[in-house]
Amino acid sequence: MPGRPTSVGALLAVLLLVLGAGVAAAEQLAANSSPLPPPGENDLLVMEARLGNYILADSLFAYRYRGGVLLPLSEMMAILEFPIDVNPDAGTAEGWYLAENRRFSLDLGQGFVFIDGRREPLDPAKAIRHDFDIYIDSELMSAWFPVILTANISRLVLKVESEEPLPFEQRLEREKRQARLGQGRGPEGPSYPRIDNPYRVFSWPVADVSLSADWDNDQDRVATSHAVHLAGDMAGFSADIYATGRDKDTLTDIRATLSRQDVDGNLLGIGLSELEIGDVYTPQTTLVASGREGRGVAVSAYPLARRSDFGQVTLRGELKQGWEVELYRNNILIDAQESRGDGRYEFIDVPVVYGRNLFTLMFYGPQGQKQEETIQIPVGGEMVPPGDVYWELAVNEQDRDFIPWGEANRQPAEDDPMEGRRRVVGTAEVGITERLSLGGSFSNIFLEDGEDSRRHRYLSGHLRTTLGDVSVELRGVKDMDGGRAHQVSAFTDLFGIDVYAEHAQYFGFESEKVRPSADPLTRQSQLRLGSDIRFSETFRVPVNVDIGLDRTEAGYTVFDVSTRTSYSSGGLIASNQLSAVRTSGDGTESSTSVGGTFDMNYRFEDTQVRGSVGYSWLPLRRVDSISVSADHDLDEDTNVNAGLSYTLGQNRRATVNAGLSHTFSFAAMNVNGTYGEGGDYGFGLNMSFSLAREPHSGMPVMRSERAANSGAVAARAFLDNDGDGSFTEGDEPLEEVGFEGFGEPGERTNAEGVALLGGVSAGRPTDVVLDEATLEDPFWVAPRPGVSVVGRPGAVAEVDFPVVPTGEIDGTTYLVKPDGERTEVSNTRLELVDAEGRVVATTRSEYDGFFLFDLVPPGTYRLRVEPDQLDRLGLSMDPLPEMDLAASDTLLGLTVTLRPR
Repeated sequence: MPGRPTSVGALLAVLLLVLGAGVAAAEQLAANSSPLPPPGENDLLVMEARLGNYILADSLFAYRYRGGVLLPLSEMMAILEFPIDVNPDAGTAEGWYLAENRRFSLDLGQGFVFIDGRREPLDPAKAIRHDFDIYIDSELMSAWFPVILTANISRLVLKVESEEPLPFEQRLEREKRQARLGQGRGPEGPSYPRIDNPYRVFSWPVADVSLSADWDNDQDRVATSHAVHLAGDMAGFSADIYATGRDKDTLTDIRATLSRQDVDGNLLGIGLSELEIGDVYTPQTTLVASGREGRGVAVSAYPLARRSDFGQVTLRGELKQGWEVELYRNNILIDAQESRGDGRYEFIDVPVVYGRNLFTLMFYGPQGQKQEETIQIPVGGEMVPPGDVYWELAVNEQDRDFIPWGEANRQPAEDDPMEGRRRVVGTAEVGITERLSLGGSFSNIFLEDGEDSRRHRYLSGHLRTTLGDVSVELRGVKDMDGGRAHQVSAFTDLFGIDVYAEHAQYFGFESEKVRPSADPLTRQSQLRLGSDIRFSETFRVPVNVDIGLDRTEAGYTVFDVSTRTSYSSGGLIASNQLSAVRTSGDGTESSTSVGGTFDMNYRFEDTQVRGSVGYSWLPLRRVDSISVSADHDLDEDTNVNAGLSYTLGQNRRATVNAGLSHTFSFAAMNVNGTYGEGGDYGFGLNMSFSLAREPHSGMPVMRSERAANSGAVAARAFLDNDGDGSFTEGDEPLEEVGFEGFGEPGERTNAEGVALLGGVSAGRPTDVVLDEATLEDPFWVAPRPGVSVVGRPGAVAEVDFPVVPTGEIDGTTYLVKPDGERTEVSNTRLELVDAEGRVVATTRSEYDGFFLFDLVPPGTYRLRVEPDQLDRLGLSMDPLPEMDLAASDTLLGLTVTLRPR
């Protein structure tokens, strides 16, 4: 059989090939299962970790390895602020990131990583134990966590990009929001020690001045006007004076108030938070009294931050001549006002929603100025603390000025029976439990009712409580000279919808809130709903619906529905309000009216466009008014603007205007012109500035920004050569030092080391922080980098910031094993403790046990290892003597010795 040998030979060949392949595979398997060689010293990279403009670490030890870059896991977790504990000896890591339900677990021995609910195998070439840490490939770490890590080996930079906000980014955003609020503080209060800002017998006032001159072809003459707002200390009070004049009348109106505030609620030692004398407002009371101004006295024991009544808030403030203000709630435009004769704005009974109410006031000046103020008001669930009593009382003569000027202020006007009438209004509230408070009010006011005007006295009582997530108020009012009223109100959040509902019943009742009528109201009901309609994660439309139903004694009913929708994206804010009112009653023909307003504000690059359209749908379908204006910034200080307004209907009129504004360092100026339908035209010139006195030098400071509405800080930075913390002979003023939190961007100290910082919020603590990045020597630090100041209008607080040269302390951390062998220890958490027992600095030892404390101010210190880490590892530290560090000194080569307990 000639074919058999061939078959046997082929079989043997196949067997040999299989055996050879098996041997080769076994050799390859053995090679793969053997430990990978560690990175060498030549592979070491000392990198800088950066996120945007922020340096996260300036000496991150990494390694080039098998085509990638290995990063130390423990140090990266510290940089990213992820609470993940790394145990290099055990080859494990355990913790969470961004949220406690996002768990992370790693085990080199078992060869797996468990992250965010999934288990993945570990590539031994991308996760190794080396130099007392666990090193992970940068690409693998990017896959695990919501960051993109890009290593630039040539520049020795590790670029960090976050796919989700990291903890420190969230903290920065909170600080920015708080700075916009004028607080500069965290949720627990100010971040820095508060310093006294005592009231003075006299301080030089801060003045806001507005001047204008106008000419038009109808009058054919120049009309002038001026307004001055003064704020400062007088006789131990904060004085606020607003005066206006026109043409030859130097003073046509003047308003003055003396006040004192105590943010801690211990004014005069009797638990007051505020005292006002002069032109004061009486409090508003639900169903009864509106806030009215007049000369008198007002005292309050309510917290200064408490602004809202149940379901509504009133916002008042200063508004200079020629200015406009827009009011936004949670980024929704809800109202706007122009300046009036008394120099104030007043948004009365503004509805609030359940939860967070962020009110933004956008101010627009005649010279093209734009300013923003933000107020945050939480609503729902807040109660008077158990055992605390809040109260307020005000007495005034309605519409009568504190400083009489002119005959109209010396006797009641014949055409105004309310002027000069005495008003007495008081409210009180006491906390019973954490979920229950009781309150009441008394109002003695003069009520105008045609020829039957007379005085009324009201007593009111209310109960506020929370039932789960529902806040409820029950209220009853008795007019001692007439009828009575009852009301129930409730706030809640229902399936993501803000809900406010109220119902009131009236029994022969009339007041300033429920106006007298021949056909009096018998009941009122209101329902407010607010929510966001989300079309995607980035596209949402806030919608608010307000429904009201009124019924009179004769059966006449008014049913009204208003809706407001808005959209905000990038620089665009658009809002539309649509209102419908239907009236009906016995013997009367029903009628329905529908109308609305569309508002738009769009900012792109250096141009802002604002527009408004008023329209009617019923009974006539028409456009009632159109207005549009545009502002363009030619540069940082120059603005050109133009506008068109068109009113239709019986009073049809079109007007165009244009202006040019320039902001100098000392003043803002504007020239403008208008042209109206029918040939009317005119021109105007406006100028505004503020004037203050720098307290250290006594020199006047003239600026374009208004300053009388807020406080200021005269911050002085100096090199404290003698280390006594005070500016004395031999100390050196520091020029060009900046401060964080508020004030004009780029505001720096002058040659005397002083910067005058405006914009300090009145009545609440504001942090003033020296920006150490602006110090000329990187080894200088401020032992007291920040303070908290309670500002008040016109008051300039003087704050010193001593700066000292610093030194360095370095050394090495060792572990002495039971057999006496000594080895360097990495990731040891070391603390520097000052003479008062405070931890002033922390650091970690590097891969070779080396540690460094830099920028250490002069002083006496102790060095220790973090006690919790010692307890967790079962170690003890050999004690070290106290160290005295002088300015610009260095303490080198310290030895920290750890031993097993």
